[in-house]
Amino acid sequence: MEKVYYDGKNYYTKLFVETKNSDLVIIFPGGGYTHTSNREAEVIGEKINAIGKSAIVFHYREDLKTYPDVFLNIASALKAFDYTNFNKVYGLGFSAGGHLALEIGLHYNYYGLNKWNGLILGYPVVSSSLECIHEGSFKNLLGSHDNEELRRRFSMENEVTKDSPKLFLFATSTDESVPVLNSLKLMNAYAKNKVNFASFIYPLGHHGLGLATKETARDDRDIIPYVSTWFSLLVEWFKNEDNK
Repeated sequence: MEKVYYDGKNYYTKLFVETKNSDLVIIFPGGGYTHTSNREAEVIGEKINAIGKSAIVFHYREDLKTYPDVFLNIASALKAFDYTNFNKVYGLGFSAGGHLALEIGLHYNYYGLNKWNGLILGYPVVSSSLECIHEGSFKNLLGSHDNEELRRRFSMENEVTKDSPKLFLFATSTDESVPVLNSLKLMNAYAKNKVNFASFIYPLGHHGLGLATKETARDDRDIIPYVSTWFSLLVEWFKNEDNK
């Protein structure tokens, strides 16, 4: 596993498989834009490797850059990385990392990147709407730039277009930290724009479950077999994509 520094202390790790022309999954762990959660980092990359796909994992909060640097510096790292040698490319983000993946994935043209083949999101931060905002994520992202105009700009349900990458999403309806309404607003935007998406909303489970297995559990409360099925559903989603 190779570590590559791209912005001060910020770095990404490479978890590559030997398979020629493999797909690449770019992973953005959550952490409310204050840190990157290790439970949503390399352990997820290893699961991606196990199904024959390569991964890179961004640790983008070792230096706490705010808007716009956090996005611009990741985009620069991705351009320098040159992921055009891979077959298909997906962005995978959890919580605030989901928000980051949405920003880069939906605005790939602005950042000078090729369009990703899909976005994979786990309980993502999406909206600045007062009815479902995760206040800390927006404050930590915007810092001294924080204002209502930028909050609207980074309310990602408003940024979906007919050209957006297809979507795989899972969340839980009982998430009290990042309300499921974030996911529902994003799904609604995808539906309105007639962009393909798959969504799995589980009826139980708190925020930050990761794989919802022992591999990512802080304690037994994080082990929820029902919710853990999201990864096998993702594998089936990948298979469907591979057959197209």
